[in-house]
This record gives sequence, structure tokens and C-alpha cells, in this order.
Amino acid sequence: MAVVCDTGAVYALYDADDEHHAACRSCVETERGPLFLPVVLLAEIDYLLTARHGCCT
Repeated sequence: MAVVCDTGAVYALYDADDEHHAACRSCVETERGPLFLPVVLLAEIDYLLTARHGCCT
């Protein structure tokens, strides 16, 4: 099955302290189908990571 990722899930993958990190990681590791990341979310993910962690994607 294909999975369309959202901002919250991608952010949780980067932030090991996020309460949803383990669940999102498990989903990504076990999903056999393609993972789709809509390009329009990249700016939002970049903003969250930079604002909360001071890092660049």
C-alpha cells in the first residue's frame, strides 16, 4: 500500500524526543509500498526543523 506522509509524521521521524517518533519510525520501517511526500510540505518541514532545532534540512 502507498502512504502519503504529512508534516507531523516527517517531523516526528527527525525528532527522537517527539511522542510519535517510535510509531512513525515503525511505520516507515515496515511499510513495503512507496512513501509519498507532497512537495508543498517541504517548506513547512524545513521551517519546523529550523525553528525548533536550529538545523537545516
